[in-house]
Amino acid sequence: MASPPRRIAISHCAACKYFKRKCPPDCIFEPYFPDNEPAKFECVHKVFTACNVGKMLKAVEADQRAEAANSLYFEARSRLDDRVYGITKMLSQLNREIQYIEAQTATIKSEIEKIKALVTSQTGASSSNYSSVGYLQPQLQPYQVSTSNPNSPRVDEPVAFTRNMTNP
Repeated sequence: MASPPRRIAISHCAACKYFKRKCPPDCIFEPYFPDNEPAKFECVHKVFTACNVGKMLKAVEADQRAEAANSLYFEARSRLDDRVYGITKMLSQLNREIQYIEAQTATIKSEIEKIKALVTSQTGASSSNYSSVGYLQPQLQPYQVSTSNPNSPRVDEPVAFTRNMTNP
């Protein structure tokens, strides 16, 4: 008795599955739109159409196609979420955040410079004020490296901080 012929499972990419066709061996969509992520292809297809996506992927070098496919998906998803501004809205928000953080950084840098100038002017007038008041003046001890004792500090840890309480 002859056994029935085996069916060979052919994997389809999301694009070929969407269009209900066989996936050719040289399918441009297969590596970037796998059959287990159909929503990814559908999103890109709604915004750019499959023909245009195929042309764009073929125009990009092979080693950059995965990144291009992910970028197309991100932009398509942004466009579907906000039909008017799309990804431009997100870019504008990020630009505003960058400007805000740059302004904060400039403010903090100017405050640091003011504090440095204040400390320098006070230190130049009387350096003994800090030790007599009891300010901490950290003095790092040399680093210890011990391979025999597992409880010894790591190479990047200082051994101890000491408090200098002597008056000059």
